Amino acid sequence: MPGPIEVNIWTILATLLVIFAGSRVQKLFRGQRAVGYLPGLTIPFQPIGFPGGVIKTLWWNPGLEFMWKWRSTFYSQRGTETISLVPFIFGDPAIITSNIDVAKQFAAGPSKSGFGKMNPEKLGPLSFWGMSLLISDGDMWKRHRRIVGPSFSNNLYKLVWSEAIRTYSEMVVEEGFEDKKVVELPVVQSLTTKFTLLIIGRCGFGFPFTWAEPIPAAGDKMSFPQAVRTFMRRLQLLHLATWAQSIPLPPMNELNACIAVLRSFMEHNIHQKEDEIRSNRGQQNGNDIFTVLVQANDAETDQKLKLDHSELISNVFLMLIAGHETTALTLAATIACLAKHQEYQQEIFEQIQSVVGNAREPTFEDYAKLDKVQASVYETLRLFPIAYMAVREAHQDTILHIPDSNEEGRTTTIHVAKGTQVLIDHIGINYNPRYFDDPEEFKPSRWNGVTNESEPYSFGIGPRACIGRKFAMSEAVCILTMFLRDWKFEPLLQDNETVDAWYDKLSRNAQSVVTLAIANVPLRLVRRV
Repeated sequence: MPGPIEVNIWTILATLLVIFAGSRVQKLFRGQRAVGYLPGLTIPFQPIGFPGGVIKTLWWNPGLEFMWKWRSTFYSQRGTETISLVPFIFGDPAIITSNIDVAKQFAAGPSKSGFGKMNPEKLGPLSFWGMSLLISDGDMWKRHRRIVGPSFSNNLYKLVWSEAIRTYSEMVVEEGFEDKKVVELPVVQSLTTKFTLLIIGRCGFGFPFTWAEPIPAAGDKMSFPQAVRTFMRRLQLLHLATWAQSIPLPPMNELNACIAVLRSFMEHNIHQKEDEIRSNRGQQNGNDIFTVLVQANDAETDQKLKLDHSELISNVFLMLIAGHETTALTLAATIACLAKHQEYQQEIFEQIQSVVGNAREPTFEDYAKLDKVQASVYETLRLFPIAYMAVREAHQDTILHIPDSNEEGRTTTIHVAKGTQVLIDHIGINYNPRYFDDPEEFKPSRWNGVTNESEPYSFGIGPRACIGRKFAMSEAVCILTMFLRDWKFEPLLQDNETVDAWYDKLSRNAQSVVTLAIANVPLRLVRRV
């Protein structure tokens, strides 16, 4: 009778390790084939997924922040503008580019190029609330665009402008700025965030918020603004599996608490607003986005094209984030750039005096004449692109034409496998010396004469560029005009700190997770005489 079989745990572990290593080598080879053997980085994890996206940027793990932190060297060191990212442990292979011609191929749409938006199941945080204009593609995108599109019109932009002026006037009174010659703000984002949240509340949903009573608390533990900020900060945790999201760790508890607040707020207010709009059917209820959205949805005669309640919720949340978070960050960064560059700030002030003067308030009709204010925002979006990347995916086996970075007119064609992700690097494009001379420098004059508002690539490119860009620009230009007419922006410096050191700290400590956010901006407002 044979004796007992001896099991050597080290032999088993060694065997499993060999099997795992072999499987990872196979994954690496499959990934290299999927990107057409395009040269690039071999990395353990995909940088925009889990776990690569939650591990900080290190030499061995790009992470979410590599596009910002490595912006000056990532492409120049490799001598090319289009690079592969092939993970060998976990994640899909990807191609990243800072070349506009390559980016346009991705943005052309699946019917023309074979590239389209990612499967919503892979988008994690962005698909959490349901299908929306942001993540839909093909016929689904057309359906959402058909309903959402009418909300964005000149009537809305005029409303944004007038509400921005009203909000500024409220702020001056409520914050006690009327009699002050100097105001010191340790974090200017506290002001810009409140501004944009009030304006999206009024213009997005018709809520009667004021500076004194901005938004009622949504619960005992967390206010609505706190919930929005927490959701954005903890968003990456939604990449975790469902079972992992239920683990009662402090970060997960905080995320679940803010989700409960946001869901309760949106469900309550949306139901209330829908009832109000539908009870006044046939009457003009307002030009805010949600009112026009519900009216357009109700007016749609084809039931297949109507948005259901979850889709309305998802589009509402998209508008909250896009109309609040991104514009607040853009305003803070623009203010910081103008505080550093006093010469440009003076030019803008002189234009505001010429166009508007002090005897009246600016009107929406002044928008086109305030081109230097617009240019300062465009240039800030170039330096700090809030939406710093766009993600697409090969919907089928397809090809990609890659221009040679060093030889004009020469193009390489590679085969790209279905499922390969492609990243349009807006930071890389905006800092590419091929398109912008002295890309590290703040030069608003480079936008002189530019009329296409989708030029700053933070707004995206092609027919599916950001639908809210005119909303954001109207809001930003009006707020900056009101501030710059009355106040001079100056850096609020620490002892022995220089202006250059102040600005470098803001840039160096910028964070790129869901959006690219400049560090907290300490600012001094000095009243103009």
